[in-house]
Amino acid sequence: MEALKKKTELDYAMQMKLDDIATRMTPEQMEEVRGIEISKVSDNIYGQYGFDMDTLMDYVRHYKLMGHPEVKALGMKLGKQAAIQRRKAIFMRQMPSQEALKEIEAEAEAAGPMNYNQDGTLTFEDFLKSSSLVVKHTQKLTKEFMQQKVTERRRALKIKNNGLY
Repeated sequence: MEALKKKTELDYAMQMKLDDIATRMTPEQMEEVRGIEISKVSDNIYGQYGFDMDTLMDYVRHYKLMGHPEVKALGMKLGKQAAIQRRKAIFMRQMPSQEALKEIEAEAEAAGPMNYNQDGTLTFEDFLKSSSLVVKHTQKLTKEFMQQKVTERRRALKIKNNGLY
């Protein structure tokens, strides 16, 4: 049971690593790296428990361990962690750089304090100032993002990775 838990943990760690590097490699390179990573998992299991993956999987099938509550719970836990990591990675890719955030903050501070109407809304002049700041930086960041995507697509074409293109 412990070997199966360890294998499950190693498999999830391997998948996270592969997800991270997938955009920088051709499908052929990914298959090679996947094979290496699977070998590492197998070697780790053999080194810790003294049997190979075939023996482990025979044991799992014979004793029907994939349906065991502990294994299911671990799989669900690791699956949730992987989903959180993927969402976090997407969020971080979409975040403006620290440099851009500092530039936005500096411009907002230079605009001075905002004035509000009695109903809690910005005065028209301050609404225009804040809106123009938002539009300016949205356009700038969108242009940078689009240029980055063009570069990534060209790199994908160059290495013949049509899945990324």
